[in-house]
Amino acid sequence: MSTLAVLHMAHDETQAHHFTQIACAQSHVGRIIGRHGITVRGIQLYAKVTIGIDQSRDSAEVVIVGSSLADMALGTSIVLDVLLGNFKGFALLREMVDAQRETGEISGIRVFYRPGLGLFPVRQTCVHAR
Repeated sequence: MSTLAVLHMAHDETQAHHFTQIACAQSHVGRIIGRHGITVRGIQLYAKVTIGIDQSRDSAEVVIVGSSLADMALGTSIVLDVLLGNFKGFALLREMVDAQRETGEISGIRVFYRPGLGLFPVRQTCVHAR
């Protein structure tokens, strides 16, 4: 069982940013980063946050910074799901990163996030007039 602790949630008045600090085991850092950094970049793109990881201590510290409280809360929720092993949708994160790398935007990929579950594609439905 993993041990996580949300150390601090705050608003930086001077920078107009919201941030969360999460302590986790060093062995769990790879879950957040992902192969070639895809997971962390995908979370940053989707949640519009910046994620920093300090591995200089016995337990790692993950810092999630967002320009709004909603962005920071979304990024924090996704990171916690990844750390706890509840997150599904790594392929969608990879698609977002690939799309951003190729076109400079992720607007063509429509997904939604369910806390405790992960990312899911938005299904378009057709309504036929009778």
